[in-house]
Amino acid sequence: MPLTTVLIADLEKAGRATCRRLLQPEKKIRVVGEARSGPGAMAATVRLKPRVLLLDRSLVGGKGAALVSPILEKSPDTRIILLTERASDASILDALSQGAVGCLAKKRLPSEPAIPGQRLRRKSRIACFSPGERSLKMSITTLASDERN
Repeated sequence: MPLTTVLIADLEKAGRATCRRLLQPEKKIRVVGEARSGPGAMAATVRLKPRVLLLDRSLVGGKGAALVSPILEKSPDTRIILLTERASDASILDALSQGAVGCLAKKRLPSEPAIPGQRLRRKSRIACFSPGERSLKMSITTLASDERN
Protein backbone atom coordinates (compact mmCIF):
# COMPACT_ATOMS: atom_id res chain seq x y z
CA MET A 1 0.00 0.00 0.00
CA PRO A 2 1.45 3.40 -0.98
CA LEU A 3 2.17 6.16 1.51
CA THR A 4 -0.89 8.33 2.26
CA THR A 5 -0.09 12.04 2.36
CA VAL A 6 -2.12 14.29 4.66
CA LEU A 7 -2.53 18.07 4.91
CA ILE A 8 -3.96 19.40 8.19
CA ALA A 9 -5.98 22.63 7.85
CA ASP A 10 -7.15 23.78 11.27
CA LEU A 11 -7.70 27.26 12.67
CA GLU A 12 -6.27 26.26 16.06
CA LYS A 13 -2.63 25.39 16.57
CA ALA A 14 -3.67 22.82 19.20
CA GLY A 15 -5.95 21.09 16.69
CA ARG A 16 -3.17 20.87 14.11
CA ALA A 17 -0.76 19.59 16.76
CA THR A 18 -3.21 16.93 17.95
CA CYS A 19 -3.78 15.59 14.45
CA ARG A 20 -0.06 15.58 13.74
CA ARG A 21 0.70 13.83 17.05
CA LEU A 22 -1.88 11.13 16.33
CA LEU A 23 -0.68 10.53 12.77
CA GLN A 24 3.09 10.86 13.22
CA PRO A 25 3.74 7.30 14.45
CA GLU A 26 1.94 5.79 11.46
CA LYS A 27 4.40 4.45 8.88
CA LYS A 28 1.87 4.50 6.03
CA ILE A 29 0.72 8.09 6.69
CA ARG A 30 2.86 11.19 6.22
CA VAL A 31 1.74 14.69 7.20
CA VAL A 32 3.04 16.89 4.38
CA GLY A 33 1.91 20.25 5.70
CA GLU A 34 -0.38 22.42 7.79
CA ALA A 35 -2.59 25.41 7.07
CA ARG A 36 -4.34 27.76 9.47
CA SER A 37 -6.70 29.61 7.11
CA GLY A 38 -9.04 28.96 4.22
CA PRO A 39 -6.74 30.56 1.63
CA GLY A 40 -3.79 28.74 3.20
CA ALA A 41 -5.62 25.41 2.92
CA MET A 42 -6.43 26.08 -0.74
CA ALA A 43 -2.86 27.10 -1.61
CA ALA A 44 -1.25 24.22 0.30
CA THR A 45 -3.62 21.67 -1.26
CA VAL A 46 -2.86 22.91 -4.77
CA ARG A 47 0.89 22.97 -4.08
CA LEU A 48 1.25 19.72 -2.11
CA LYS A 49 -1.53 17.61 -3.70
CA PRO A 50 -2.17 15.56 -0.53
CA ARG A 51 -4.22 12.38 -0.78
CA VAL A 52 -6.20 13.51 2.31
CA LEU A 53 -7.07 17.00 3.56
CA LEU A 54 -8.26 17.30 7.17
CA LEU A 55 -10.33 20.51 6.88
CA ASP A 56 -11.46 22.40 9.97
CA ARG A 57 -15.06 23.56 9.64
CA SER A 58 -14.24 26.73 11.60
CA LEU A 59 -12.06 28.05 8.76
CA VAL A 60 -13.77 30.85 6.82
CA GLY A 61 -16.00 31.94 9.69
CA GLY A 62 -17.35 28.49 10.54
CA LYS A 63 -18.05 27.71 6.93
CA GLY A 64 -15.06 25.59 6.08
CA ALA A 65 -17.45 23.38 4.14
CA ALA A 66 -17.65 26.22 1.60
CA LEU A 67 -14.05 25.37 0.68
CA VAL A 68 -14.84 21.79 -0.34
CA SER A 69 -15.96 22.42 -3.94
CA PRO A 70 -13.28 25.00 -4.79
CA ILE A 71 -10.53 22.76 -3.39
CA LEU A 72 -11.80 19.73 -5.29
CA GLU A 73 -11.90 21.76 -8.51
CA LYS A 74 -8.17 22.48 -8.11
CA SER A 75 -7.18 19.11 -6.62
CA PRO A 76 -9.80 16.50 -7.60
CA ASP A 77 -7.84 13.52 -6.27
CA THR A 78 -7.69 14.91 -2.73
CA ARG A 79 -10.06 13.28 -0.23
CA ILE A 80 -11.49 15.85 2.20
CA ILE A 81 -12.42 14.94 5.77
CA LEU A 82 -14.21 17.71 7.66
CA LEU A 83 -13.08 18.39 11.25
CA THR A 84 -15.84 19.78 13.45
CA GLU A 85 -16.59 20.55 17.08
CA ARG A 86 -20.27 21.23 16.72
CA ALA A 87 -21.99 20.98 13.41
CA SER A 88 -25.57 20.60 12.41
CA ASP A 89 -26.58 17.69 10.27
CA ALA A 90 -27.31 20.22 7.52
CA SER A 91 -23.75 21.61 7.48
CA ILE A 92 -22.24 18.12 7.48
CA LEU A 93 -24.56 17.02 4.68
CA ASP A 94 -23.67 20.21 2.78
CA ALA A 95 -19.96 19.37 2.94
CA LEU A 96 -20.63 15.75 1.97
CA SER A 97 -22.81 16.80 -0.96
CA GLN A 98 -19.97 19.00 -2.21
CA GLY A 99 -17.58 16.06 -2.21
CA ALA A 100 -16.15 15.69 1.30
CA VAL A 101 -15.78 12.02 2.18
CA GLY A 102 -16.35 12.20 5.92
CA CYS A 103 -16.32 14.12 9.16
CA LEU A 104 -14.42 13.77 12.43
CA ALA A 105 -15.39 15.20 15.80
CA LYS A 106 -12.48 17.40 16.92
CA LYS A 107 -13.17 17.18 20.64
CA ARG A 108 -13.25 13.41 20.49
CA LEU A 109 -10.56 12.69 18.00
CA PRO A 110 -11.80 9.99 16.91
CA SER A 111 -13.40 4.58 16.79
CA GLU A 112 -16.10 3.29 14.74
CA PRO A 113 -18.07 4.74 11.81
CA ALA A 114 -21.44 6.15 12.83
CA ILE A 115 -22.74 5.96 9.26
CA PRO A 116 -21.20 2.92 7.59
CA GLY A 117 -20.47 2.81 3.87
CA GLN A 118 -23.23 4.90 2.34
CA ARG A 119 -22.43 6.48 -1.04
CA LEU A 120 -22.63 10.07 -2.23
CA ARG A 121 -21.15 12.33 -4.93
CA ARG A 122 -18.00 10.98 -6.61
CA LYS A 123 -18.92 7.53 -5.25
CA SER A 124 -17.36 8.62 -1.97
CA ARG A 125 -17.74 6.78 1.32
CA ILE A 126 -19.52 8.75 3.99
CA ALA A 127 -17.91 8.28 7.35
CA CYS A 128 -18.68 10.10 10.57
CA PHE A 129 -16.52 9.01 13.45
CA SER A 130 -16.92 8.82 17.17
CA PRO A 131 -14.28 8.94 19.95
CA GLY A 132 -11.01 7.05 19.83
CA GLU A 133 -7.55 7.81 18.51
CA ARG A 134 -7.66 4.73 16.30
CA SER A 135 -10.44 6.23 14.14
CA LEU A 136 -8.37 9.09 12.81
CA LYS A 137 -5.74 6.71 11.50
CA MET A 138 -8.24 4.14 10.24
CA SER A 139 -10.43 6.74 8.54
CA ILE A 140 -7.52 8.29 6.68
CA THR A 141 -6.20 4.94 5.54
CA THR A 142 -9.64 3.62 4.56
CA LEU A 143 -10.94 6.75 2.87
CA ALA A 144 -7.66 7.44 1.10
CA SER A 145 -7.52 3.96 -0.35
CA ASP A 146 -11.19 3.97 -1.39
CA GLU A 147 -11.31 4.16 -5.20
CA ARG A 148 -7.52 4.55 -5.48
CA ASN A 149 -6.23 3.31 -8.82
